[in-house]
Amino acid sequence: MDQKSSSTFQKLKLLLTLPLVALVFIAFAGPTYILESIPSKNQTAGPKYSWKFVKGKVVKEDGSPVLAIIHVPQSRFGTATDASGNFEIMIPENSYLSIRFIGFKEVNFKPAYDREMIITLKTEIIRIGPIEIYPPNYSDNKKYLSFVEKGREDFRQTENTTDQTTITRQNEIPDVQFIGNKATINLNNALIVKDGAICANLKLEDIDPATVSKISYLNKESAIKKYGEIVKDGVIEVFSIEEEIIDFFEETPEFPGGITNLREILKTNLIYPEIALKKGIQGTVYVRFVVSEDGLVTQVKIENGVDQTLDDIVSQVVKNLPKWRPCKQRALPVKVSYEIPVRFRIPDDYHPKSAEKLKEMK
Repeated sequence: MDQKSSSTFQKLKLLLTLPLVALVFIAFAGPTYILESIPSKNQTAGPKYSWKFVKGKVVKEDGSPVLAIIHVPQSRFGTATDASGNFEIMIPENSYLSIRFIGFKEVNFKPAYDREMIITLKTEIIRIGPIEIYPPNYSDNKKYLSFVEKGREDFRQTENTTDQTTITRQNEIPDVQFIGNKATINLNNALIVKDGAICANLKLEDIDPATVSKISYLNKESAIKKYGEIVKDGVIEVFSIEEEIIDFFEETPEFPGGITNLREILKTNLIYPEIALKKGIQGTVYVRFVVSEDGLVTQVKIENGVDQTLDDIVSQVVKNLPKWRPCKQRALPVKVSYEIPVRFRIPDDYHPKSAEKLKEMK
C-alpha cells in the first residue's frame, strides 16, 4: 500500500519538475536565427525590359527614297524617314514594324537587329467603281429587271456603290532586304536623357515601354554635339507620353464633291458611242490615271481595253476631269494612282435583231 502511494508521489513530482527545467533552458538559450536568401548582384529585383536598335532605308521600286511613316502596330512608337529615305528607331524586343505611305502597299515585318534593311514600297492603285454605262434613254427599271430576271450577276446594280478597293502591282522585288553585317551597338553604355534631363543612374532595362512615347539613339558624335563631353558612348533619348505627341498627318486625295460626284460626272459624260451600239460592242474598259502633286489628272492610260471607240471615249472623259485636292503625306503633296473599270452594257432587249451577235460576243 505504502509502495503504491510512494510511486504515485514520484510521478507527480516528475511532472512538476519538467516544466521548470524547460523554463531554465529557454532563459539561458542563445538567440534564434532564420536564414533568408539574399539577392546576388546578378539577380533582378524588378521588371526588366529589352530594347533594340533598328536601322534601315525605305525606297520606291525605282530606288528613289520615300518619306514614309514607320511605327510599331498597336503602340505609340513611331518615326519617319528623312529626305534620303533613312530611318532609325528603338523598339521593344520582338516587336514588328509597319511602314506606310499613301499610294503604296503597307509593309509589316519583323526587323533584324544586327543588319541594315532596305524596304521597298510597291505602288498600290486605288480602284473606284465599277461604272455602268447603258445605251442612251434606256429605262433604269427596265434595264435592271432585264438582268435580274436572267440571273446575270455581273450586271448587278452598282451605280450607288462608292467603296474603294486597292490593287498592288506584282513584281520580283522583295518587300524587305537585309544587307551586310554591322556591329551590334552596346546600348547599355549609352547615357540616358529623359525628357531633356540627364539620368546617370537610370538603366535602359528599367524603362517601361508603356510609359514612353518615343525612344531614340544618338551616336557618340551626334550626342557630343548636343550634350557635350559628358557623353562617352552615345545617348538614348527618352520622351514620356505626356511630354511628346507624334502626329503624322495624312490627307488623302479628294475629288470635288467626293467619289459619288465623280461617279455621276463619269456616267453623265460617258455616252455610249452609236457606232459601238450598231456593232453590238460591249465590255469593260479599265482606265488608270495619276492624281499629281498639284491635283491634276495625269498619265491617263487604258490598262485593258475592249474596242477603240469605247477606249477613246473613256480616255477623253477621264483626261477632262476637274482638279482634285491633292494627297499630302507629312504636309508634303504626293501623287496617287487610280483605276476605274467602266462597263459598257447592251441589254438583250435593246436591239432584239442583234441579240444573236451580242450572245456570241459575251
